Amino acid sequence: MKMKGVLKIILGVALLVAVVGFLVQFLWNHLMPELFNLPFISIWQALGLLLLSKILFSGGGHFKNKWKGAWSENMRSKLESMSPEEKNVAACSGRKDAGNGRIRVIHIAFWLINIFFGRRFFMIYYD
Repeated sequence: MKMKGVLKIILGVALLVAVVGFLVQFLWNHLMPELFNLPFISIWQALGLLLLSKILFSGGGHFKNKWKGAWSENMRSKLESMSPEEKNVAACSGRKDAGNGRIRVIHIAFWLINIFFGRRFFMIYYD
């Protein structure tokens, strides 16, 4: 039973990587040669481009974990000294969703719609 779960995860990740790679290849081959006179790319080049962009734009590498640890320790010490009411206010301040992850997905979806369809569609639904 445990092996089936691991196999499903491995196949799911492989499928996700393949789909994203094909998407990058499709977008590159339909936009870049016509706009900037660049060559067509293969799926392997698209996956390499994704990996390169991850390395260049993710920022920090292992140093990021160092800063994250320092930040979380600082926040933990602040939270320990707060009352329950202050913790609730701090958790909800500036956020309408109060920790609901679905709101973030909706915002990302509207951002993607804005890229593909332009401002008019985006401004209707975005608050």
